[in-house]
Amino acid sequence: MVTNARKLIGSLRPMIAATAVVVVATALPGGTASAATYSTTTSLSSSAATIYVGSTVTFTATVSASVTVPNGNDKVKFATVSGCGSGVLALVKPISGTATYTTSNTLASGSYTVYACYVGDTQSSNTWSPSNSSGVALTVNPKVATTTSLTLSKSTAATDEPVTLTATVTRTSGSAAVTVGSVKFPTSSGCGSNVIDTVVVDNVTGVATKSYVPGSPQGTRTIYACYLGTSSGDPQFAAST
Repeated sequence: MVTNARKLIGSLRPMIAATAVVVVATALPGGTASAATYSTTTSLSSSAATIYVGSTVTFTATVSASVTVPNGNDKVKFATVSGCGSGVLALVKPISGTATYTTSNTLASGSYTVYACYVGDTQSSNTWSPSNSSGVALTVNPKVATTTSLTLSKSTAATDEPVTLTATVTRTSGSAAVTVGSVKFPTSSGCGSNVIDTVVVDNVTGVATKSYVPGSPQGTRTIYACYLGTSSGDPQFAAST
């Protein structure tokens, strides 16, 4: 009897083990989220309110909503006309609700008002409404005109005899010394090649000097002085030759 019972229990163990690993999964009912519309607000800031001709400025538009506006296509307009219907400077893709635009260095002098306009978006049945920023003023000032003159310590020299080159840079209006920037001394017009040296002007007199030894071969040299202008500081100065 004991032996028969052990055989019976032994025959049941595989059945018990087999039924222990059976898992029944029940699918949960699915659902579809309803579409939503989110209102937005757009604000605009700039890296500078006043620049000079030849400089750039960066505008930053921030589009806010209860749910961050999606990244994607060119959805932010920067323009010089309210509402951005015309005078569009750029179309920019917002990244996490932020779009930036840096102007070119060819803005003419004058006064501008720049606006940012988010044109809205629809993704995954959700909609973000359009919104426009207030205007941000930008003034582009002309660079101060300059005049550059050049004198030589002598007009005739031996090939090994030094000649002092003296360039003086002044404001065209008023003749005040320009005390920032540098002067190139080339032996060809246009100031782009055959440069003897580039010298910083004196910070009091606006004068740049260079000792020049003509060297071989003998012949006539034509020397120029080219003031390079400035791209920083206030005011900024225009180049002159």
